[in-house]
Amino acid sequence: MTDSRATPTGPDQTTDPAAGAALRVVDLSHTIRAGLITYPGLPAPVITPHLTREASRATYAPGTEFAMDVITMIGNPADWTAHRRDDGELVGWIRPDGDHWAAIDLLGREVAASGDWLDAEAALDERGLGYLADVWMLERGGGAVRVRMVEVTPARIVVKVDDFGDVSHATERIVLPWPIPAQLRAPRPGDPDGFTVGRPAVG
Repeated sequence: MTDSRATPTGPDQTTDPAAGAALRVVDLSHTIRAGLITYPGLPAPVITPHLTREASRATYAPGTEFAMDVITMIGNPADWTAHRRDDGELVGWIRPDGDHWAAIDLLGREVAASGDWLDAEAALDERGLGYLADVWMLERGGGAVRVRMVEVTPARIVVKVDDFGDVSHATERIVLPWPIPAQLRAPRPGDPDGFTVGRPAVG
């Protein structure tokens, strides 16, 4: 196997042993550093120490020494720990709450507070991810509009006006801040349901 990387003067030229043809290899990787903007609109990464060389010498076998940093790139504080399901899907975070722990779901809502670590994990597992597929109501212009979530990250929440399953019909998309703002809420009785044209007069 030939390891070829781009150089400051241009991409390396190497030869594929099987085909005997020249390959143009371009290395697009770059070093992540604190404050580097990786994508417009996303928070800059924060790099904090996780394990120092001194701590590694005290923990691992003699002669073993290394350092490890934590890179946070999603806008959460460095002391928030991601919690994932068995299949690896992110379901929320666990953060310190005094001498205890609190559970935060993907919308930034506190699911459980002042419990032990296992309680926080259980609360996130029970909350799950089903709410991301639910219909939500967006308050705007003195009324409420049915919307569905398109994107949820600690940088933003993107919703679209409900298309009622008609994917061929493009609907408006609205970008909202994270955590979930007050104007984005669960449906309540009397909200527009998308099926009722009008309500009969009473009396």
